[in-house]
Amino acid sequence: MSGLKNDIKRMLQITFPELESLCNVCSEWMRDIIKQYPSARLSRTANARAIKKALMHSDAKRTPPFHPEDFITAAKKSVATDSIAKELILSEKYATLEYLMKQRERIMETLVEPVRP
Repeated sequence: MSGLKNDIKRMLQITFPELESLCNVCSEWMRDIIKQYPSARLSRTANARAIKKALMHSDAKRTPPFHPEDFITAAKKSVATDSIAKELILSEKYATLEYLMKQRERIMETLVEPVRP
């Protein structure tokens, strides 16, 4: 998973480098957003409501790490390279990371269950 997270960070340096200054790009918050907006190119067209909805979907109990308008402003000022192929690859890498995290959780529960009192 560490290698995958590093790949994601490297790809975001190409598709949306400013994003790393807003928050942890491998956080739960970002997994939902990056699946929909994997680049500055796509994020420029987003509206604040859609970003807010994606942020609230992640964890409605906590305050989002940034304001939706900050996300859109960063996208509009971005120096990113536009690449539809990299956007697709990045979305898939996030999906793979999410799958691996769920598998890790399932394995941990399986290992812990026999030792619970």
